[in-house]
Amino acid sequence: MKLSEFIISIFIVTAFFIFFSCHSSNDEIYIPDRVESLSESRYNKFHTLLLEAYEQNDNYSIGFQLCNLQVKGSRPYDHFLIAIKEDISHCESIFSVQNLADKGFYKTQYKTDTLRFKMLFDFCLNELGFDAYTKYETKTKNREKDFKNSFPKLDSTKLDQNLIFALKEIRLRDQKYRAKMADFRIINKQELFEFQSQLDSINLISVDSIINNTGYPRYENVGYPLDKTVFMVLHHQGNVAVRKKYFNMLNKHFSLEEIDLFNTRTNQIENNE
Repeated sequence: MKLSEFIISIFIVTAFFIFFSCHSSNDEIYIPDRVESLSESRYNKFHTLLLEAYEQNDNYSIGFQLCNLQVKGSRPYDHFLIAIKEDISHCESIFSVQNLADKGFYKTQYKTDTLRFKMLFDFCLNELGFDAYTKYETKTKNREKDFKNSFPKLDSTKLDQNLIFALKEIRLRDQKYRAKMADFRIINKQELFEFQSQLDSINLISVDSIINNTGYPRYENVGYPLDKTVFMVLHHQGNVAVRKKYFNMLNKHFSLEEIDLFNTRTNQIENNE
């Protein structure tokens, strides 16, 4: 190890333990009260998951559920640190959250206290080597490449180029403002929300037209990931009646996990969450 890396390593470790509180979160069961910004149903859900995590002595899950319950301060990150010390493979989860943040999508572990999350990230680099995250990114890209290559080869004679062009335009509209809306650093998001809602309405008209004229776009005709475009547009609709209208069609084309995700979101909208 170079002298400069050694000095950085010592600084990270020292700063990390100064920054985090000294109490051992593993010795106590802490159940936070519901905060006003969290609906009662979501609080009950996370509360149940937190109790299960305590019962299983799963410190990573404890930290995650404390973040879901919007607990401020070091407590959630104390549990993350304990989990990492117990099993260094938890650093892969930390790297995964950082990787999403690099792409503009911020998970709860990152948003609750970004500075403390960054300290966890640096701790993992110190333990695994300063090139560990770069290696993770390379491995992730290779996984994505292998995943895409696992799909059957397309027959170019079956591809509908007009439909492919239309779906690409729809995907661009679907994602135009969503990454910015997911950025917790942007405080006033109302204007972004209104712009995206207008595009979502346009997309719904486009998708409805495609379904009525050509049927549901299949992988053989448009390839991956364009075959998921209709699901994505319908999943982003905030009108429960619209979601229920297309449910039976989606149910024929998607996995149980995807349908469960769709139903969960529908229920959240119905309950004003």
